[in-house]
Amino acid sequence: MTAIFARLPLSAKLAIPGVAALIALSVALALPPIAQAPAYHVFADTRPWLGIGNFANVASNLFYLAAGIAGITFILPRTGKTPFAAPAEWLPWLIFFTGVILVAFGSAWYHHAPDNMNLVADRLAMSVTFMALFAGWVADRVDTRLGAFAVLPGMLVLGIASVLWWYATELSGSGDLRFYFLLNPVWPALTLPLLCGLFSGRMTQGRWLVVIALCYGVAIICEQADHEIFALTGSLVSGHTLKHAISALAVFSVLAMLHNASRRLTG
Repeated sequence: MTAIFARLPLSAKLAIPGVAALIALSVALALPPIAQAPAYHVFADTRPWLGIGNFANVASNLFYLAAGIAGITFILPRTGKTPFAAPAEWLPWLIFFTGVILVAFGSAWYHHAPDNMNLVADRLAMSVTFMALFAGWVADRVDTRLGAFAVLPGMLVLGIASVLWWYATELSGSGDLRFYFLLNPVWPALTLPLLCGLFSGRMTQGRWLVVIALCYGVAIICEQADHEIFALTGSLVSGHTLKHAISALAVFSVLAMLHNASRRLTG
């Protein structure tokens, strides 16, 4: 995919995401600490089944598991034609889909008994997934080795640290989610479109980013309307259960993007 601003000098291209990062960090620091709302753990559908409490919200994590396994099956080095010429090209995507599998288990663990302590496992896995997604975009569009061997480990450390910071501050009585929110939903939403506009890519495509963002956006809306959707559907399905299913579609969209690029590049 050809970048819109491909003719800009490299220094300017790199400066734009850097400035965006500084602005986002400044905004986060200017905000007061954001504590975890206790109502976050109060879900609409708490019905047990087969001896499993909150069954629908637990079982719906199978969508993540399926997406993660499908992604790893595609990414792992294999014989025959492949668009991945070196480990640096597929490593961020392998970590991304591994993170999705960790989300399946972490989220299921959390939903079985929702509280802040169990939420740590869920958010650690989500941080791995989001940070690896960003690193994959950098590896494809900016520099392969930079994305895989510098950005990927660096962002993983920052993402994990943001979760541990939140939980440590919760234990001290003054929870602070600012840095977790900055690195997870905000950072990819801010930088991935910029990378698409500034750098050309082989595997990543702007139109697929739109699909991924739409799926995730609808999933967040369903999450926020958890109780309302549960009531509107006559207790058939809750918004949070739909959130799991639709956000898994975002992961399948990442896989579809990579598969589409693979067919285009290898014939």
